[in-house]
Amino acid sequence: QSSRVWLVSGGQWRSEGRRPEGRGRSVAVRSRPPGRVASRSRALEAMHLLCHALLAAGAAAKLNLRAGGASFPAAMYQDVTFAYSFRKPASASADISYHSVGSSAGKRWIKDGTQRCEDDVRPCVTLDWAASDSLLTESDYAAQPDLQMFPTLAGAVVPIFNLPNHTEGEGQDLLLTPTLVSKIFRGAVTRWDHPEIVSINPLLALPAERILLCVRADGSGTTEIFKKALSAFEQEFKEQVGADSGTRWGLANVTRRRLNSGVATYVAHTPYSLGYSVLAEAESAGLPFAALLKGDHRVRASPTSVAYALAELGLEIGNEREVLTADVHNALGLMAWPICGYTYLVMRTDPLPAEVPGSSLETRRAVVDFWRWFYTDPQGVVARLAAKNGFAPLPPIVSEKVLPFLLKSIRWQGVPVALPEPKPSLTVVGPVWLSSAFEQLGIIYEQDPHSNAETSYAVVKDGKQELFWRCSARAASGTALTVWGELDCGGDDDDDDDDDEAAAPSPPPAIGSVVVTAEAWEAVASGDEGVATLPLAAVAIGVAYTLVPCRANRTCADGEGASEPLVLDAFAIGRLCSGEIRTWDDDYLVSLNPWLVGVGTVPIVLQVEPSTSDTMAALRDKLQALGQLTEPDGAFCPAAH
Repeated sequence: QSSRVWLVSGGQWRSEGRRPEGRGRSVAVRSRPPGRVASRSRALEAMHLLCHALLAAGAAAKLNLRAGGASFPAAMYQDVTFAYSFRKPASASADISYHSVGSSAGKRWIKDGTQRCEDDVRPCVTLDWAASDSLLTESDYAAQPDLQMFPTLAGAVVPIFNLPNHTEGEGQDLLLTPTLVSKIFRGAVTRWDHPEIVSINPLLALPAERILLCVRADGSGTTEIFKKALSAFEQEFKEQVGADSGTRWGLANVTRRRLNSGVATYVAHTPYSLGYSVLAEAESAGLPFAALLKGDHRVRASPTSVAYALAELGLEIGNEREVLTADVHNALGLMAWPICGYTYLVMRTDPLPAEVPGSSLETRRAVVDFWRWFYTDPQGVVARLAAKNGFAPLPPIVSEKVLPFLLKSIRWQGVPVALPEPKPSLTVVGPVWLSSAFEQLGIIYEQDPHSNAETSYAVVKDGKQELFWRCSARAASGTALTVWGELDCGGDDDDDDDDDEAAAPSPPPAIGSVVVTAEAWEAVASGDEGVATLPLAAVAIGVAYTLVPCRANRTCADGEGASEPLVLDAFAIGRLCSGEIRTWDDDYLVSLNPWLVGVGTVPIVLQVEPSTSDTMAALRDKLQALGQLTEPDGAFCPAAH
């Protein structure tokens, strides 16, 4: 006897023999047979088993999502969902299991998890998302108006064959024309030595044997893509066979197998056979597949030839009902493979909770997060796996339309489940006199729909020290951009300095940082290796003053002198900073400002930033460049005056 213990997130225990609603793990615990006493070791073994199960359940922070459907992209989806499980941080990912059950089963199971399957007495499996290469029908949309298809990839269907003694190599491809493929699969051409086949394959020794055809036994998106293309190649095929995803071929002598793997297995083990399969399945099984002759040009199925077909036929996707589907078969370009199609994600956009047992806001959001990662492909993982599996990714013009539509469409109880994409933080540090400008710039930038970061500005007193701190943390802080300043952190410094400055603790690293200093552009545009120094803006250093001459040594009428402008030139500023001008009645100041006559010997109280600040360093460098400052650095605007 055995009882089944279910461990469900949230600490709830169930001991029924059936799986409860929700996500959990099961442990079979053997109970004590009647009339026997369990030994101590057996009890300890059961206790260890239960403890391990509890620890495993507690450690499983990820959601488990179920997906299934088309066998056409099965290998691709199994690869990409496995890669997604390693996304960092791990808590942001979900474990997704994809089951290759065919497009028809996938569509049937996604429609309503409470209905019974047409070909089985068990309840349909509830899927979080389905995949299909065959399109939904008008009756499907009428029954569930919130059904939606989203294209994900495009792939090729290829004629696979088994000819004994055939060797692949240069000039050894089996060549067929598109029309000839249609004739074979409607039974008009039945032998390998048919004149139409022999005439375009003069280098192949084709046997005098009957062509043993193998087709899918289940409703299949691969079949629909194949039939649609063959119907476009030849009117007789369209009339006699049709272009649906069903199993009707109108042929007496034909073998039927389930899934692409079933057809591929039959062809691999049956001499003189011919079938069709997705490109990845053929390559995985090591099966040869026919090339097609278009005029005088031969084309082989590949991700590149599929991409050519998409460029010709796959860019205009969607219609007035926002059904994002398109037929991409029968591309006429010489480089385009003509037997290909989109594969689609199929979802209910806003189902009732009772129609999707086990689903929740969290699972729906996890599905959307996965597909956001899939479509944006930030590390290029999806594109590499697509090429490995023989698929072409969506053209950018298509993916840029599909992803926003998916994010706004998928809902839970009427509310969109997609959260805003988290943006990295961009920290700008610099002098206080730039804070207002950068804060306003940050507000404007974040309102732009194309912005990709949250911004903040931090005031620092010592720009050079801040540069050093940012450099010491560069491995964690990402790319740093200096503006009007030199960031000396691009080279390899092998010196092990132990001074206090080198040991100073670094500030918390930001994802990205921009360090703003008030250095003159000419002084920092040196192009050091590993350093990017970019000019940002021209900055005016102003001189503010407070002086009411009427309050000095003379009496004046109301308002007189309150709005008089103070005129200074570079020579006057240089003499003020060097301490040569100390009173308001200085002859040079009076020559520039006649209204200062009679103000008296009023001392000038000079208030400036420290001489080491970015502002004062920029002012000093500019005055020296103009030849208006000859004093040593230590005498520049001394605090005494």
